[in-house]
Amino acid sequence: MAWLVDEKLCQNWANNLISRHNKKRLEQPYNVDPYDLIDIVGARLSIDYLTPTRKYLGATVFQDTYLWVWPEVPYFTGMMPEHKFFHKNTIIIDKDIEESTNDKDKKITNFTFAHEIFHYENHSSKITDGYYKCQSQQQGKSTLEQEADYGASLFWMPENAVLNVFKEEFKIKEIPIYPIPFDYESKPIIQKMAKLFNVNYTPMVYRLQGLGVIAKNWGTSW
Repeated sequence: MAWLVDEKLCQNWANNLISRHNKKRLEQPYNVDPYDLIDIVGARLSIDYLTPTRKYLGATVFQDTYLWVWPEVPYFTGMMPEHKFFHKNTIIIDKDIEESTNDKDKKITNFTFAHEIFHYENHSSKITDGYYKCQSQQQGKSTLEQEADYGASLFWMPENAVLNVFKEEFKIKEIPIYPIPFDYESKPIIQKMAKLFNVNYTPMVYRLQGLGVIAKNWGTSW
C-alpha cells in the first residue's frame, strides 16, 4: 500500500504515544486499553451512533459544535437523527462498532481510537469546520485519512517489535534479504502475529509487506 503521508510525522507521533503509554511496546507486543490513550492525550471521549450504517467509525471535535447522531441501530423506518452538542477536544467513537462483541470489530475499534487520536494531536490546524468525521470506506481516502491510518498502524505495530516477533515466529536469527513468500505456510504465522499485536489479519499483512519481509503478491517471494 502506498501512503500519501508525512511518514516522519507519523513515525515520530507513534513512537511518542507509545513512549507515553508503555515504552516496552517499542520492542515487544503488550496489551493496550485504548481508553487509557484518551486520558494520556487529555481528550474527552463520547460514544455515539454516528450513523446507522457504519459510514463513519469516528470523529474528532476541534471546536464546540453540534453534530447529528442517531438514537439507535439498526435503522428503522421513520428514525431521525438528533442534534447533539459536543465540547471542543472530544473524540467520538461509533457506538455500534464499540459495543460489538465481534473480535474483528473490537480490533477495528482499537484502531479507530489511535486513528482519531492522531487527528486530535496533528490535524487541528488543517480542519476548517471545527470537526472531522472519518469514513469507513477504504477507497478514495483523503491524505488526512491516510495519514491517520498510517500513524495508527505504526502505533499498533511498532517496527522493532514487529520485526522481533517476526524472527521469533518464523524461527530465523536475522531479517531475510528477500521477502518470505506470502502463502499458505506463512499465513497462520501472520495470523498469530496479528493476534499478538491485537490487530486484524489484513493490517498485519500490509505492515509486514511495508517492512519488506513478506512478499507483496500471494505465492511469491520477490
